[in-house]
Amino acid sequence: MSDRCFSSHSNKDENSIESYHVPFKLHWVFGYDTKVPPINISSSTIKGIFFSSGAVGVCYDWNTKTQTMLHGHIHPIISSAATSDKTYLATADGGPENSLIIWHRRTGKMVFVLSNHFPVEGVIFMCFSEDGIFLLTLTGGKRQELSLWNWKTKSLTPHCTFYFTEENTFQHFASFHPKDASHFLSCSKENVYIFKMLEGKLKFASLDLSSLYEEKACRQIGNFTQTVFCTTSPLVYTATTKGMIILWGSKTNSKKKPDNYTESLMMEPTNRTCVRAMQILASRCSISYLGSIGSFLVVGTAQGQVCYFNKDLQLEWSIDVTKDEICSVSFNFKPRFTFKQVVYRALGKDVKKDDKFSKNDFIACTKNGFVGYVSFSTLSINEILFGTSSFVKDVALHPLKPYMYLGDCSGGLKKWNYESKTLLNKCSFKNSCPQIECLSIDSKGTYIACALVSGEVVIFDAISFSGKPCFTAHDIQHKIVFIKFSPDPQHLVVTDAVSNVFRYQLHLLVPPTVYQLMQKRNVPPEEPSWSYNGKTRQHRGQIVDCMFNNPSQIDALYFLSLGQDRLVVQYNISNSRNMEITVTKRINLDSIPICMCWYPLYDLKDTISVLCTDGRLHVYNIETEEIIKMVTVPSFKESYQKMMYLENKNISQDPSFQFVIFHTLSTIGLAKFPIDGNLYSVLAIASHPNGINSFVTNNESKFIFTAGKKDSWIYMYEIDFMALIKSGKGGLSGIDAFKHLFPTNRNSEEMKKNLIFSVYALELEIKMLQLGAYKQPILKGEIPVNCLEYVMAALGCYLSPEDLQMMLRDVHFENKYVYSGDKSTLNCFDIMRLYVNYRPKDPLTMENVHQSFKDFLLENGDPDEISRDRFLSILESEGDSLPTGEFLHIVRCLRENKFKTLPEENISFGLFSDNTTASFSESSEDSESSMIKKFIPEVITEDIFFQDILCIEQANEDLSKYVLREEDYKLREEPLSVEEFVLAMEESKLVK
Repeated sequence: MSDRCFSSHSNKDENSIESYHVPFKLHWVFGYDTKVPPINISSSTIKGIFFSSGAVGVCYDWNTKTQTMLHGHIHPIISSAATSDKTYLATADGGPENSLIIWHRRTGKMVFVLSNHFPVEGVIFMCFSEDGIFLLTLTGGKRQELSLWNWKTKSLTPHCTFYFTEENTFQHFASFHPKDASHFLSCSKENVYIFKMLEGKLKFASLDLSSLYEEKACRQIGNFTQTVFCTTSPLVYTATTKGMIILWGSKTNSKKKPDNYTESLMMEPTNRTCVRAMQILASRCSISYLGSIGSFLVVGTAQGQVCYFNKDLQLEWSIDVTKDEICSVSFNFKPRFTFKQVVYRALGKDVKKDDKFSKNDFIACTKNGFVGYVSFSTLSINEILFGTSSFVKDVALHPLKPYMYLGDCSGGLKKWNYESKTLLNKCSFKNSCPQIECLSIDSKGTYIACALVSGEVVIFDAISFSGKPCFTAHDIQHKIVFIKFSPDPQHLVVTDAVSNVFRYQLHLLVPPTVYQLMQKRNVPPEEPSWSYNGKTRQHRGQIVDCMFNNPSQIDALYFLSLGQDRLVVQYNISNSRNMEITVTKRINLDSIPICMCWYPLYDLKDTISVLCTDGRLHVYNIETEEIIKMVTVPSFKESYQKMMYLENKNISQDPSFQFVIFHTLSTIGLAKFPIDGNLYSVLAIASHPNGINSFVTNNESKFIFTAGKKDSWIYMYEIDFMALIKSGKGGLSGIDAFKHLFPTNRNSEEMKKNLIFSVYALELEIKMLQLGAYKQPILKGEIPVNCLEYVMAALGCYLSPEDLQMMLRDVHFENKYVYSGDKSTLNCFDIMRLYVNYRPKDPLTMENVHQSFKDFLLENGDPDEISRDRFLSILESEGDSLPTGEFLHIVRCLRENKFKTLPEENISFGLFSDNTTASFSESSEDSESSMIKKFIPEVITEDIFFQDILCIEQANEDLSKYVLREEDYKLREEPLSVEEFVLAMEESKLVK
């Protein structure tokens, strides 16, 4: 994710606002990506940690409870690293447009960016040299690359690169020598590659145990996990999954004395071999982390221990951090000398040396998301980051308090205070199928319901959130899809994967009225119980969305379900009796639905909007069961998944300040209500690159919380409604705001001219007929509603009677509720909005007709022709039935129109082989069978279909001579612009 803001049009011009107005600002991240180990960025004065969550890097100070977001990646971050002084951070993502970015930690600015250099798998591991000058990167994929970068020179090419072949074992780890950056290594499960840069050449050696030990012995040693250089000797240590350390040393004892201490720690890669394999862990558990600090080897185990070993591999110190596998140990930055020591050295005094452990605190991370800060002075372990390795399935918010509840696919349920950023409580389900599928909290914030994938419904007290549930139901045998509390909240409705709708009703052992009589209003009722009140199945397809109405005191309580079978079903919950759910309404949809929401258009409370796969928003009146409006939603190259109506009264008392919030596959967006197709009234930002699973806003509509489909964290965004308002004011207006929605194969400016010219020309013609030729009409740029079809035809939009009826219904509905029935005309802007919202998305073209007929032939076995009887049979029996008599009538009309203007001697019947020269008047008296023989050949090919049935002739004449050449433009006047056209009419006093 990045702070990139998208508008749905692709053309960028001087009025483009997409870079300046961001509707959502990332406020906080709950959780982190456990596949990318966090990095300790603490020092003696700052307590901080860096972690990754999707495409965002986060610097978190747990003392001050502040997070600094690093935005810049498009794809999720898959690896990260930090310099030893914690000044610079490196992050890398994977994907088709992958990038590697180096950040200055204190400023949060990018200092080095490398884009599209690595294969699509990206950099899976990287590390800095001890001095921070060099960066070592290891890519994924079948052909891995190990590259050394001198990144401070800002060079976009590596200093050197080693390519592993597909035969090599997959490398998963790399590291530098702490004293010399020209020595580095990589590690796989079976071997270790050691490299040395010498005089511009890269020397290397591959080390393994297969040549030294038998296969059985190698299995006892285990697979390699991580490898590091020793800081006090030329040895190289490799950890294994069996708790052993392999020592790689010299094959021979060299008599040559090293020139300095650093050289004494080095060794030629080819001169190394396995000198020893030691069992350092009595439990023989896997060593999951291997590192060093000072002269000590630091080991993290699969049993949650962190151990210090001396140079003789003897245990000096250990601590039990947790029971999970340690995946990373990251130390605080500790300068070589403290400020006090620097002063003492300047005064010539002796500086007291630290003890052997240096008392350097560290952060230990586990595979399952535990992150603990280990203090050497107090030997305390404080959990500083609360993560989970499981995907978050759903998130719910308390309606009155700043509480957030999230459930994951491993059965974990957490309760957060999103204001104080503290984890309040957590629990987990331990049954055979613990995965939480969805959550729901009632309108009063008393209960929270969890739906498990096994079909269980578990309800907790939302306030105390104790480990003991209030209620558990086992009546559902299939996977639960939705769970909803009614607004009362006396009812709980559940839908499953086979479209059953279940109803539960709340019963309290002590009614609330008793507590009111006892003047104990704050005391909750005792032991609630939900009774099962039956189920029903009304959909043939899966239910994709559902919701309750928000009734007043006199209204009934309804529940609505939306199915893939293009059906909206309304259930009367108020009138439903025990073991029975009453169905009151069914609405058949025109397209396959995706989601629905309440849509109070013109302040009508019984209108809903259904978003469909055709990219349009269909607005229905529940009472009349009719569609009243259709809107083409702005496209972000992804289908919409969820919409929600919002009203923010904090901005203004103006009722027009209403909004719709939505999410696509990977973006979240904000739109002005009602949506009218205006591209400048919609903004969106990229959020979860792998897809969005759930989103919800708090009661004040100030924050939005999102969960990704494959993410183990929650994004908390602050909603900026003013950004959208400024976007609408700063963007194009009127017709220009919609012209981007014209067909891509048409010139938008020409289409705009056609619209304006046709409206004024039609208005002029109508008024001249009304007033007579001798009176001068005054033009307003408006036409009667019943002339809409003619203007649409001028724009190339030929409407079916059903499409035209839809447009007119929209016009009449708006006229009734907005203009009180006083508007009888349409201006250019009204027509423009109708055009972009109702025009066919895939207009009929000659290419489409040709391709459709070819596909039609292929489906019937012969790619070249089809028999007459088979052709007529298909027209009558498949798809929308076309009777033979009606088809013949259409063919006759087409032929009459074709031959009307031709001389009689030139009339022929195309490719017909038989003698059919009789006139149409004579053939009208013939029987249907004889007409078929005359007008339809026995065998129909593509040419016959177009020339003799559709009566569309192929162009035999060379049309290139009619194309204007450059010299022809000198004789051609410039076309009249729209502004000149209107000005001319104003001068002629034709425009009022």
